[in-house]
Amino acid sequence: MDSSRFIQAVKNPFTESSDNESTLAAKLDSEEVQLSGGQCKKIGIIQAILAQPDLLIMDETFTGLDQNSLIKCQKALKKYLPNCLFLVVDHHIEDNNFDQFYDFEVNFANGLPSKKIPESR
Repeated sequence: MDSSRFIQAVKNPFTESSDNESTLAAKLDSEEVQLSGGQCKKIGIIQAILAQPDLLIMDETFTGLDQNSLIKCQKALKKYLPNCLFLVVDHHIEDNNFDQFYDFEVNFANGLPSKKIPESR
C-alpha cells in the first residue's frame, strides 16, 4: 500500500478502497494482525490529528503508554491540533502531564467539581 492510500485508509478506516481491498479497520481487527494496546492508542491519535477536530474527547488515552511515547503523543497533539479543545479523562494526571499538556484538572470527588492546575513533569 503506497503512502497516499495508507493516509486515506487511516483517515477513513471503514471505507473500502477502489480496488476492493479490505478496510484498514477490518485488517487491524483480523487475527493476522496483532497490535498492542499502545499501538492502537497511537493509531487513534494519528486518526484524530488527521481529522482536525475542534473538540477531541479522550478517555484514558495516555494510560499504559511508555514515557517516550506519551511525550511524543502529547507534543504531536499540541503541535498539529493547536486550536483544538481537549477533554481528557485521566486517572493518572500526575504521571501523564508532560510540558503542561493539561491546563487544569476538574475533579468530581464527593459529587462537587473542584478545579486545580496540575503540576507538570
